[in-house]
Amino acid sequence: MKQIFFSFDIFDTCLVRIWANPTDLFWELGSRLQQKQFTNLSPDKWVELRIEAENQLEN
Repeated sequence: MKQIFFSFDIFDTCLVRIWANPTDLFWELGSRLQQKQFTNLSPDKWVELRIEAENQLEN
């Protein structure tokens, strides 16, 4: 009898992610850092700089 197996590589973030896009997490992180006074950047600025840093690493 022929058997078929399926194997999936599923990460926990795929199952429990609450943000629509991975970059949405950057805003939440920026907000929490600002609230805890680890940075004086706005969450929007944090997102901008975080994405810019990631882009620089890719190039």
